[in-house]
Amino acid sequence: MFDFYDYSSARFLDALADLYEKQGYAVSFLPFTYSCDFLPLLGQTTASRTVEIGADADFVATMFNAVTYDATPGDNGELIMARLLCSVVVDNNQRSLTNIPTTIQNVYGTGPRPGQLFKPLILPANSTMTVQLQNVDLGDYNVRLSHVGVKAFLAQQ
Repeated sequence: MFDFYDYSSARFLDALADLYEKQGYAVSFLPFTYSCDFLPLLGQTTASRTVEIGADADFVATMFNAVTYDATPGDNGELIMARLLCSVVVDNNQRSLTNIPTTIQNVYGTGPRPGQLFKPLILPANSTMTVQLQNVDLGDYNVRLSHVGVKAFLAQQ
């Protein structure tokens, strides 16, 4: 077995393809993004969204990204650094990606600087991921979260 931790995303996907092939599958990768929106996330509230990974393919996430902007009437659409806390749970194994809710920038980065995962995160077909956001500000925000990566389509060889 090889060390997943010492690979770029491209090398990781090449190594993952080799593993699938050893299991008797041909794999093709297609760029894909799973998104979830909190429109709006009201001031001093907590909300959850579930991201459902499709049944057609495993999803390999390579980066997370958050775009947050003011949701008040008459806003100018300016990106802002909202005071939001987040937690993410991969539901197929109940693994949390944080030990406690942490600032959204620690997990998702910001619009111009996405959160690069230290290694790709493999989410099996038919699994789910639950994202919880807590707005500790008084103002309302629109938050758009993206989970960027590739779908791994498998076919028997």
